[in-house]
Amino acid sequence: MNMLRNCPFFPVPQRVIRSGTWKLLKRIAQAFYIGLLHEAERYSSINLVRSDKQMVALIGGSFRSFREARIRLKEHGLITYRRSDGGKYRYLLLDPRSGTPFGAKPSASPKTAGHYGVAPFGSKLASRKAASRDDAVQGVRLEF
Repeated sequence: MNMLRNCPFFPVPQRVIRSGTWKLLKRIAQAFYIGLLHEAERYSSINLVRSDKQMVALIGGSFRSFREARIRLKEHGLITYRRSDGGKYRYLLLDPRSGTPFGAKPSASPKTAGHYGVAPFGSKLASRKAASRDDAVQGVRLEF
């Protein structure tokens, strides 16, 4: 039964909580993820283009803390992103069960998950150095 029947809400993937990923994230990364999930529901798309200024207006925080949040969310296979024109970022929300975009074919193997620029769920996290070297996500086709 839906307890929130009379209140607008948006979903958070259960795997993020039940796997323990949520408690590994700092508060700003948690807020950033919730902000992206909210925007995905609001605009009916897992592909989002947002500036840090827009995210500050939505969830608070600082530009510097957003950099760290993006890196952590990518390491945990929740998002992938790349820098876009005009100080904006292109985000793609990923299924935490597989590390592939929501709606990707379930037959995608861990080898094809690398195509999306993230390690599949359950694999070792990318090193901090590798995650911070370049915001460009190779092999990801972000459509808007």
